[in-house]
Amino acid sequence: MKLTAIIVNYESGSLAQTCARSVREAWSRLGAAQDLDLVVVDQPGRVDQSSHLEAIAGEGARIVQSPVNDGYAGGMTRGLAGTSGNDDDLVLILNPDVLLADDCLVQLHAYLRLNQNAGLVAPRTWLDEGRTFLLPTPQLPGGRSELCDLGAARWPWIARRVAARRARKDWKSWLTEKPLECEMLPGSCLLMRRRLLGDLGVLLDPSFPLYYEDADLCRRVHMLGQSTVLVPEAEAVHFGARCSGTGEAFEGDPRARWRESRDIYLQRHASGLGRGIVRAADYWSRTWNTKTIGRAAHQVIDLGTVRSSPALELPPGGPWLVEMSLAPTFGFCAGAVLPGHTQFFPERTFDWLFEGTVYLRVLSSQDLRVFRSYSFTKSGGPTAQPDANLFHGVDAANSELASSLRGSVRGSVDWDDIRAWRHSA
Repeated sequence: MKLTAIIVNYESGSLAQTCARSVREAWSRLGAAQDLDLVVVDQPGRVDQSSHLEAIAGEGARIVQSPVNDGYAGGMTRGLAGTSGNDDDLVLILNPDVLLADDCLVQLHAYLRLNQNAGLVAPRTWLDEGRTFLLPTPQLPGGRSELCDLGAARWPWIARRVAARRARKDWKSWLTEKPLECEMLPGSCLLMRRRLLGDLGVLLDPSFPLYYEDADLCRRVHMLGQSTVLVPEAEAVHFGARCSGTGEAFEGDPRARWRESRDIYLQRHASGLGRGIVRAADYWSRTWNTKTIGRAAHQVIDLGTVRSSPALELPPGGPWLVEMSLAPTFGFCAGAVLPGHTQFFPERTFDWLFEGTVYLRVLSSQDLRVFRSYSFTKSGGPTAQPDANLFHGVDAANSELASSLRGSVRGSVDWDDIRAWRHSA
């Protein structure tokens, strides 16, 4: 059995080097270290990556230099072009800012081997090596969801309802200890059998300049009658948006690519009516007063500007479910289960956050009712480099605490009787 692993790099050479090393170490746990074709596709940028690429090549990877920056899907297409294998061999696609746990590929491979109907599998993904905050599985976009997101940016009452629906989906995946079929998996780390490439024709469609290519992939996999499954026993860290950035760094070229990708996706997968409504709403939204856009979904307690991890005064009687977002609408969040009383974010978790305003909301573990919301402004961007030792066991105490807290609330949520948006203030 052979593994073909493709990493697309854009100005993230040090992260790509750590990612490539974790792939080799995780694959060696299957006893097949020699049957690895590791390819790193380097997209041209403004920062010289030569020293990192030389180091990656020196550790056994093949480097493919792309003449143009044609996005994640384009890079994947270039990387796969020179590879080969049998139908039952495996293909792994990765963002450069991903770090695999030692047994990640063991667990993902085991699920694929035992479940022939599984098309794509992905690991449980953390924001930090200390396993404090989990990242979500995305919602499969469509005309309705895109319209709701536009409305949430303008009207807080819509933002609360959208966030409540999103929270019900996210907390199911964050609390599960069993494999969970999801409508969509993030394209940052996906494992599949090579035969799926033949069935699909193209893995990630290079027509998408950036974004939505993973949503398109999941839709096409479902059309083949195959499932997309989160395997929580497999774990990874995704340090998140290190290539595209957030806030002002996202505006400009990334924003333009996002709009183009969204239009391509809706053209393929949304109804004519849905496309028309989204197009009209998008055009209308550009006329809105900027003061009316991005208002907080909830009343927020401002913790001010901080240079180190802030303290949250959580009431006794926990554990509490805590969501963290870069947007006051809470449309996309990371989630953690934290105990009551005063809780500090681990400093390393705090360090991985981008500079700017961060929003938190505390939810009841029984009914997902919003108890309290906070915000703070982080001064200074990430400075740490990935540390595989923290993820592979040095920080096991925090991992055990997080697992214990999730277990204590797992059976207490009544998924059939949650109407959190009715209680959102």
